[in-house]
Formats: sequence, structure tokens, C-alpha cells
Amino acid sequence: MLPKTPLPLLAVPGTNEVPRLVVESWAGEEPFSGWLVDRNRQVVARLLNFRFRFIGFDQEAETNAAFHCLKAMPLPPEPQPVVVALDGDRLGLEGHWSLAAGRLHNPGTAGDTLRLATSAPRLGLRFFTWPNGGIVEVLRNGAVVAEVDLYGATAGLPTGVIVDGPNESPGEGAGTEAWTLEVRATGRRHPEAGAAEALLAEIVEYTGVEAPPRPAAPLPPLLDEPAMLPPFMDWVAALQPDGMALDIGGSPRRGDDPRLLKLDWQAFDAPHLLADPLKLPFRDASLDLVHANGILNRVVDPAGFAREIHRVLKPGGWALVSSMPGGWWRHGAPHLMDFTPAAMGMLFAGFSQCHVQSGGGLIDRTMALMDWSGSGADRKPRLLERLRLDLERFEAMASPASLAAMALWSIAQLRK
Repeated sequence: MLPKTPLPLLAVPGTNEVPRLVVESWAGEEPFSGWLVDRNRQVVARLLNFRFRFIGFDQEAETNAAFHCLKAMPLPPEPQPVVVALDGDRLGLEGHWSLAAGRLHNPGTAGDTLRLATSAPRLGLRFFTWPNGGIVEVLRNGAVVAEVDLYGATAGLPTGVIVDGPNESPGEGAGTEAWTLEVRATGRRHPEAGAAEALLAEIVEYTGVEAPPRPAAPLPPLLDEPAMLPPFMDWVAALQPDGMALDIGGSPRRGDDPRLLKLDWQAFDAPHLLADPLKLPFRDASLDLVHANGILNRVVDPAGFAREIHRVLKPGGWALVSSMPGGWWRHGAPHLMDFTPAAMGMLFAGFSQCHVQSGGGLIDRTMALMDWSGSGADRKPRLLERLRLDLERFEAMASPASLAAMALWSIAQLRK
């Protein structure tokens, strides 16, 4: 995949800051080598042989090299999204809205309203989900354009809402007529929520810069077979023509669809992007689909990994994340921790949909172990038959929960 394909999606790792590309050399019309620099002109990625490397390079040396290119080709000032001050006089607060720890809080009193007059072609709102989160309405010029459920079993996961202005045509230098944004508490809540509170962390005006992508198109749930991994490439094939999927830990062996980016933190099979999975180099709400097979067991901060996946997915986007307990004996890879299906459900509770399945019960796992050790069913049929009968008796006595805990893999189908 050539650099111009992922470039509009990339960000300073772990943030929503848009980097600038400094080209060192070209191959036709495509950048062959160069750097991505942040607003302080520090190099955050090295581009070489059409591939972006966000880790594993000498940042000081590359920043010095990029500086010499910049002297001959200075960057124009870059317009940035405008963050609306939550304690400023632009916001009109009616009712029980209050500022606490840099965020606007409402206890859930129905009708309490926050108002902002703007001429920006697009606004971005960032709420937080938590166990006491309620349901709020987002309005444009008095008409409801979104209803947001802020309940989440795990506190602290952000959820974003994009609101277009009346002309719905944001872009470079775009403007629109004045309009009014409102956020209104409804007093309603999810059945499991402890209250109906609202927590708003940020309001961003997008003026004169590329606006965030629109929500992801729906994909059909494909986890119909409980004993099989879902066909990930079928999901990729179902994406819209301008959709984009990310395979974390992926390699060129997994298809060659131009809508599929492959990211790894090791130079294994030449991924498109070499980066830290805990600081994904993508803008907020930029991807339609994220896939991570067996990566959850290998990251040092699984909760941070879950937050990063949530951050880079578009509203309505999907993720497939699998856990492979015991995979060390097969792959030789350093697995740091294992996850039961229940633990995965808790880890990804901040997603609007979280469906976890497991496979590889005790019989499957034992047979797989024997297959990998080279002892197939054709070599010891009588012994294997006895083992099979014993295991069936054990499974009949064991509870479903205990068998699920011994599953060879679990996979979470998630929707933001």
C-alpha cells in the first residue's frame, strides 16, 4: 500500500493531532522517504520504502535531518481545530450544569440545557461513559440530531458525536450561517445505570481544516458459528469503497485489499505501519473496522489498548479482538496474561455492543495439543478413543463456566 492511502488517517501516536509530511524523496507521484512531524516539528515517524515507522528509529537524528529539509521547504502555518472553553462566556448553561475537574457535569435533571452559538461547519463533542451516565439529546437549531446513552459499566471511556452545520459541507476555508448547538439532559437512563448524569469533556469547532469522517456504514454481525473465528476478510470486503480497516499484528498473508492497513510493532512480514498498539497513530474516529487476533495477551496495558481501539473507531464502527490463552506453547510468543470470556466482557464494556464467544473446549484443546506434538489420531486410535470417552465424562460433570474458563480462545465482537 502506498503512503497516500493511509496519510489522511494518520495522527501523532495516541492523539488526534494531525502530523505534517516532509518528503525527502519521491517515486513518481508517491512519497518514497521522508518524515511525519508534529506541530513542534519533532519527527514522530520515519517514512522509508513507502512504509511508516513510528517506533524503532533515532528521533533526535531524524528530527535534525528533517530540519535541514524544512529550511529549504518551510511549512506554512497549519490551522487547527478550535477547542471551545468550557468555562468561557460562549456557553449558555441552563439548570444544574457545572464545571468540575475541567468537565461539564449535569446530575440528570430533565430539560437542563447547554447552548453554543457557532458558525463552524462542523462540531465535535466528546462525552464520557460511566456507570451513572444517563441519556442526553444533541440538538441543532432546536431539532434533535442525536440521542446519546452515556452509560458504561467501565468508567472513563470517551464517546464522540459529530454535528454538521446547516450546509453540511465542511472543508478547507469553509464557513456557514450562524446556528445553535444544544445538549439537553433528558432524565432518562439505561436500565442498569445508577443515575442519569451527563459528563461533557470537550467541544471542538472544525473550521478551515479537514473535518472528521462520518460514521461508519453498518456491517452485518458474522459470529454465527460459536466454534469458529469470524471471517475477518468478509468484513473487509463488506466495507464501503472509502472505508478503511486496520489489522493489528497483521501481515501481507491476510489479503491485499486496498482498504486494509496492517500494523505491527515488529518488522514481521513488512507491515504497512510499525507502531505501538498502545499509541495507535490514527486520528479519532478514522477507522471503520479494527482486527486484533491474539494481541490482547501480549500488551502490557489491556485497558489502554481497549481505549485506543475505541478512540480510532468511527461511531458505529466494528472491532474483532481475540484472546488466545495458552498460545505460548504453539507460537512461542510472550503472552503476558490470559482473559476469560467474562473478563473480556468487562474490558470492553464501554462499547455500545460487546458480544464475546469462546471455542476450543477441553476436548478440542487436548486433541490440538496432541496434534501439535505430532501424535495424530491415526497413530494411537485405541488410546485416543479412551481419552475421548474420559473427557466426555468430565465435560458432562463440569459446569459451562468452568469449561469456558479453559477455552482455547475467546473473541469479542465490538461496536462503538
